[in-house]
Amino acid sequence: MSDAPGNTQEPWTILRLLEWTRGFFASKGIDDARLEAELLLAHALGTERVQLYTQHDRVVAEPELSAFRDLVRRRAQRVPTQYLLGKAYFRNLTLKVTPAVLIPRPETELLVDEALELLVPRRRPAWEFSRGEFHDRRDGSDEDAPALIDTGARQPPARPRVLDLCTGCGCIALAMASECPAATVVATDVSAEALAVARENAEGCGLADRVTLLAGDLFAALGALPETARTFDLITVNPPYVSEAEQPTLMPEVRDHEPRAALVAGPTGFECIDRIVAESPGYLAPGGSLLVEIGYRQAGGVRERLATVSDFELAGIRRDLGGHERVVHLRRA
Repeated sequence: MSDAPGNTQEPWTILRLLEWTRGFFASKGIDDARLEAELLLAHALGTERVQLYTQHDRVVAEPELSAFRDLVRRRAQRVPTQYLLGKAYFRNLTLKVTPAVLIPRPETELLVDEALELLVPRRRPAWEFSRGEFHDRRDGSDEDAPALIDTGARQPPARPRVLDLCTGCGCIALAMASECPAATVVATDVSAEALAVARENAEGCGLADRVTLLAGDLFAALGALPETARTFDLITVNPPYVSEAEQPTLMPEVRDHEPRAALVAGPTGFECIDRIVAESPGYLAPGGSLLVEIGYRQAGGVRERLATVSDFELAGIRRDLGGHERVVHLRRA
């Protein structure tokens, strides 16, 4: 981070740092350059973003400036901002993330929406997004609560059992436990490093007593449970679904920094999805649902595969905000 010609004596204030970093990130092709600069500078200063503007003329001390330089350098190398901050936001949760886990994405929030419509078809949202912030409504008064959501869905079990496969940082499992308090949630992952992150998140969210975390490859992890506890009303999964040929074309933040095992399924991209569809009927209650996040070009392949599957009916495929079919809902016949 060098001074512009003629400004060598000008101090690095918060405002000047933000302006310089915004331009630098933009020159590197980083989207939302201003926001990225704000997030990293607030992190380096140990403050909130809003305070950057209430203290915009503050001169940044050398130790903080050095820490910020390092963050800017690593972000320019396309290390994801969430890894640099050590956290990501998912619905009403703040979750720890490390390079051992995928960074939670908006598409996965749609999967949680679909799940909640199945399990809590008439509910008040546990959180609300307003004026750029999330507001927890679980303990608010009825007067302040958002309107009930009525999906017209059939009555769910009083105490539904949910299984989340490939849980990673635990975002789906913890969101389900947070927003559906009646649910019993089990989450599995083959990665010990990912499960360690999920356990920290469960503790940090105050949900450790509500979510059981198990190590193992998909359903094999359920061997740790009594046989009577291996049947679920809902199975959710954001599996590896990138093909080996597609992997080199991903954004560098994803391709070079997120865990390959959680991204790449194999030559076709359907390897993990095929296993889950084949094995899950043995763990679903009659009429139970399987929700699977898929790649934005995989819906056609999913439909072709379901033509030869008798255990499920296709209840629907939910589209993301870009109009792509992303969340497959299969109902056990």
